[in-house]
Amino acid sequence: MSTRYAMPGPNEPCWCGSTRKYKQCHRAIDLAAPEDKYSEAQRIYAVNWRVTADAQSKRGDYDWMSRQLKKYGINRLLDIGCGSGHGILSMLSEFGSDLRVVAVDENPSCLSTTKDTLQKAGHAPALVSRIETQPTNFGYRSVYSAITEELPAPICLLQADVCSDPHLLSALQADGLFDAVTVWLNGVHMQRQDHEVVRDAGVESDYAHRLFVQNAAYELADKVLRSGGVLQVVDRGESLSNDALTEDILRSHREQAGPTTLDVIEVDHTPWSAPEGKRVPMVQTPGTSGRVANGDMALISVISVKS
Repeated sequence: MSTRYAMPGPNEPCWCGSTRKYKQCHRAIDLAAPEDKYSEAQRIYAVNWRVTADAQSKRGDYDWMSRQLKKYGINRLLDIGCGSGHGILSMLSEFGSDLRVVAVDENPSCLSTTKDTLQKAGHAPALVSRIETQPTNFGYRSVYSAITEELPAPICLLQADVCSDPHLLSALQADGLFDAVTVWLNGVHMQRQDHEVVRDAGVESDYAHRLFVQNAAYELADKVLRSGGVLQVVDRGESLSNDALTEDILRSHREQAGPTTLDVIEVDHTPWSAPEGKRVPMVQTPGTSGRVANGDMALISVISVKS
C-alpha cells in the first residue's frame, strides 16, 4: 500500500477506489510479505469472483452463453480463464458429461475454486499446477514447468498463461484439435499489472488487459481449432440496440481476428446488469469507436469460425 494513503478500517471503502470494503480488496495484499502479495491477489480475486459468478449463474447468464454454441456440436472444449467453474458446469450441462474439457488459468486459486465447483456437481476434474511466480526488483516473473505428460481426461484444469506460456501450445496440440474455444468475461487480479509480461506489453488498465488476453486467445484458437471449429468471446458492453453499435463490436473483433484465419460470423446479446452483491468490478469492453456505454448493458457473444 502506498504511504500516500491512510490505512482504512476493514469495513471502510478500499483506498484504491474499487468501492469494495478494504477487507474484501487490498487489505490482505497490503499486509502480506512481498513474496506473498501476488498469490494473495490471486486468492482474493478467486474469492470475490465466486460471489459474482454464483449470482450470474443463478440468473442464467452462463446458460445463455452455452446455448450460443449449441448448433456447433461441441465435443472438445478449450476454456480460457475458467474463473470459478460456473461456465464449464453450464457447458457440461448443455453438451453432456462426456464433453472433453481443458480449462486454462494462470490463477491457481481460480483453478482450485473451479475444481471444487465441479466436484460438488459430481464431476472429476484433474488439476495440473505448474507455474511459480516470483518477485523481482520491478514486479513479478513466472517460471513455467514443462508439460511432459498427456493432459488428464475428461476434465483437465491446467495452470497456464495464454499470454506468455512457452509450453502451452504444444501440450494443447498434442491433446488434439478442439471444436470450440471459449473466453467468457475474463478478468484480472490486483497484482497482475506488475507482472513483467503485462508490463512489457504496455498494459495499464483492466480493459487493456482484457484485450491483451483476447488477442492471445484469437492467436491460440487459430492454432488449436479444427477446421470449422469456433471461438466464442463473451464480454459486457452496451446493449446492441442499433446497427451502428453492432457493427462497432463486429469491427473490433474483426481487427482482433485479422492476423488469424478466423472469420467473425455471429454476434448476439442479452440484457445484463451487475448482480447484487458483486465483488469484482464490472468493466465494459467498448468497440473500436471507444464509445462508453450510456444506455442499457448487455452480455455480448461474438463467434468466429476457423476456415
